[in-house]
Amino acid sequence: IVYSHKWILSARSPIFSKIFFGSMRESTQQIVKIPLDHVSKEELEIFLRYIYAAELQFDKEDENWGNVLLGVM
Repeated sequence: IVYSHKWILSARSPIFSKIFFGSMRESTQQIVKIPLDHVSKEELEIFLRYIYAAELQFDKEDENWGNVLLGVM
């Protein structure tokens, strides 16, 4: 489980903005669970660091760096 702030996610991502403040069912929930079975914990942490701090840090030798880049776009 990873906790984050929907206001920050929404401010930095139009997709999260639609999820949390649009007409989707998640917009009425206080806690939203988003299944991310295809993303590793490390990739998610890199993504959230980018969302929160606008910095992207990852090991270019890591074979999953492409997934991280796709996630932040």
